[in-house]
Amino acid sequence: MKGFDVPDGFSIDKSLSAGDHPLLEVFPGLDNLALFKKLAKTKKQRECIIGVTIKLILSKYVYMYVAPNKPLGTKYWKPIISSEDCVVIGINHLKTSPIQVVYLDIFHELCHILQRKAGGELWSLESYVDNPCEIEAYQFVINEAKKLGAANKYLRDYLEVGWVSKKDMKRLFSRLEVDD
Repeated sequence: MKGFDVPDGFSIDKSLSAGDHPLLEVFPGLDNLALFKKLAKTKKQRECIIGVTIKLILSKYVYMYVAPNKPLGTKYWKPIISSEDCVVIGINHLKTSPIQVVYLDIFHELCHILQRKAGGELWSLESYVDNPCEIEAYQFVINEAKKLGAANKYLRDYLEVGWVSKKDMKRLFSRLEVDD
């Protein structure tokens, strides 16, 4: 399902190989988009986001996440740890996922970068769908997708993740106003 058209000017350099890349090398022109300016309202926020490193990794099972700056203490998942602001992206996700998904994902993760800078706890032990940082980041991109014409069905499909129960997903849908 297509969902919506991304704004003119959003692009992805899919020719890049695994490794560390500046944000604007992976997403050239991202800093000129209206959504970037809506997210990063101050010069300090814009500089923070532009300074983000994108770490492309070969794992085909990784989508996108902000690298924690310390181990999470979970035996089920071993994320890349980074002391710098770093968004980890599976190269398969970057190269094969629909552009709409990557557009929403990168802005979701950039929202997390600003939240962490402001003292937000991205890796809270509470339920994923109850974490205020997740709710805020998802609300930000869901509002954008709705503005661009995405239907609730598309948004529910976008939000669905395998590690969250159907019951919890319905709660998140309701919070984000993308329920039936």
